Amino acid sequence: MPMTRATRFLTRSAILLSLVLVLQVFGSELSRGLGLSPWSVFVVGPAVAACLLVATAFAGPWAGIALALLAPLGAYATGSVTEPVFLLAVAVGNLILVLPFAVMDSSSEAHPPRVRLGSRALGILAGSVLSCAWLWGGVTLYVRWFAVEADVKAAMLYAYAWPQAVAAAAGGAVALLALLVLERRR
Repeated sequence: MPMTRATRFLTRSAILLSLVLVLQVFGSELSRGLGLSPWSVFVVGPAVAACLLVATAFAGPWAGIALALLAPLGAYATGSVTEPVFLLAVAVGNLILVLPFAVMDSSSEAHPPRVRLGSRALGILAGSVLSCAWLWGGVTLYVRWFAVEADVKAAMLYAYAWPQAVAAAAGGAVALLALLVLERRR
């Protein structure tokens, strides 16, 4: 008996959310263990971004939106996001990454594979830049308005600047490759 649309949505979303959480824990612990905590954004960030984008294309935009909103909780649980108030900004940043991709993906659904790949890449590029701008602006305001210790302030200003764009774009590249493989198997 074939899976219903709702069952497929829930199954794919749950698998990708589980993968996001596992990658956040594994990536954070690996970075800490190797003494590379400041660089964990380049390990965990692309993995999470890839999962968000694959969820959006493979399970539907609502799956991407759900993961975008839930992923910051995993980041908080692993200590990647240390300021609880900033969780909302991270969730919005994730949404900003997912939404342009979702629009470009759905608008190119009937087009040939190369056009669809290009549309998806443009959605990833737009989402990466806009998400980075949002997070950089948000963290800049946050550290001005709230009493944040100097070392935490420096770490936040670094982690939520250009590394976010690099991590999102790298995750987008991984997502595009994963989607090529997944869609060939359909």
